Amino acid sequence: MPAPFHRFLSDVWIWLLILGVILLLGYLIFQFINIYNLFIIDLNTAEAFYGQIRIAMKKRFDLIEQLLFVVKGYSGFERDTMISISALRSGVRTTSPEGIDDIDIKSQLVLRKIIGVIENYPYLKTYSIVNILTNSIQNIEHEVANHRYEYNKIIKIYNTKVDTIPTNFIALLVGFKKMGYLEFNNDILNPPRIKF
Repeated sequence: MPAPFHRFLSDVWIWLLILGVILLLGYLIFQFINIYNLFIIDLNTAEAFYGQIRIAMKKRFDLIEQLLFVVKGYSGFERDTMISISALRSGVRTTSPEGIDDIDIKSQLVLRKIIGVIENYPYLKTYSIVNILTNSIQNIEHEVANHRYEYNKIIKIYNTKVDTIPTNFIALLVGFKKMGYLEFNNDILNPPRIKF
């Protein structure tokens, strides 16, 4: 082969190699951006579900407080119960997902106390407002449970990406760490019975 043709062939291979490296780097950068964006989507979705949990729990506290006003004359509920409900309600606005379970358990205990009073005073059960409030609270309990389920489902997807190849390399590079699930402990699995 003539030297110029050999040189041309050598130059073509070099350019093909350079083009291949550029295409590979472009593909890797595209995949990095794509996987990073998937992590961000998961985090934003989890945050949205957590926001829905907080809204539902605030509604729960509003209803519990209304129910407490209805029954407090019959039971002599102490001022501490009202303060406790107010503190729990404000805690919902500022707590992290790790702290929401504690607030939920405490609200269940307050609700159990109120329901116990209603059961001790049968004529309270006949008040339509008591029935409306207890039915509304029951609906909120289902809403909270559904949002918890959806939150945990998206956290499972996120955590799986943190643990599996190749997404775990990007999680390590960017600093994404596994997140905790919202726990369903016994007090949450067995919410207070509020049907009469």
